[in-house]
Amino acid sequence: MYIAITCNRSGENLLLRRLSPTESMNPRGHVEKWAESAGVKIAQSYGHIPRGCADFYAETRDRKEAGAVCWDSFDFYLETA
Repeated sequence: MYIAITCNRSGENLLLRRLSPTESMNPRGHVEKWAESAGVKIAQSYGHIPRGCADFYAETRDRKEAGAVCWDSFDFYLETA
């Protein structure tokens, strides 16, 4: 399993790594850790954000390359100053 965090606008992978067998597959938890280490804050969401509509998304998937199989995803925005 892999976790990928991607910028929707540029397609740039901000994080792409293999998950250990004991790690959670919940993408939100990985985004929270990434945001803390990057010194940014995830914007509060007041409802569902459709896939691909946010500035960023995270997904857990079977392969390193993006494909048709995604186990779970999380779309999000970052807070601005």
